[in-house]
Amino acid sequence: MLFCKMKAIYGEITKLVLLKLLDLGLEPFRIFAVPYKGSRDYADFVKDLGRRLKLSEHQVRNTIDKLKKTSVLEVKRKENGEVVIKLTKKGRIKVLKYNLEKMIIKRPKRWDGKWRVVIFDVPDKQKNLREYFRKKIQELGFAVLQKSVYAHPFATDDDLEFLRANYKIRPCVKIIYADRIEGDEVLCKKFGIK
Repeated sequence: MLFCKMKAIYGEITKLVLLKLLDLGLEPFRIFAVPYKGSRDYADFVKDLGRRLKLSEHQVRNTIDKLKKTSVLEVKRKENGEVVIKLTKKGRIKVLKYNLEKMIIKRPKRWDGKWRVVIFDVPDKQKNLREYFRKKIQELGFAVLQKSVYAHPFATDDDLEFLRANYKIRPCVKIIYADRIEGDEVLCKKFGIK
């Protein structure tokens, strides 16, 4: 019982730390490094992060160490002493899971002219996952072309990869990039294109 409680507490602390790192500048949809601007000293960084999250330095340091060990974060110190935190691909997926409810597909300034067509054939033994996936892509604004075929003009590769990975149905979902879809005038109208 104590182990389960500790694991739940660690999970919440992990979530807090990762989401706060996003607030400090880590971008969930890209993999890149962000220098911590508050201090060049890692100890100061940990102390400041703990203060912002109302956690002890020990809790923050242990959480970051575990995130490094599990390849969620890379933490490096440059020659000039600046601390650089990099969210790995595994970390990006973990953070996106925390933000699934908030996920939106952003409209770019200019459409690239490609339709993202999502086709899925999820087995009946995974019926619940199939229905959760279908519901989520509908919430994100994908247009129904057929029962398991949806299209969107603005979804990015990261958006689509995250959805496949999050629902653990990657092999069952295919993505087609199309220049034209028969009858796409209706889709263009729906998405306000042209």
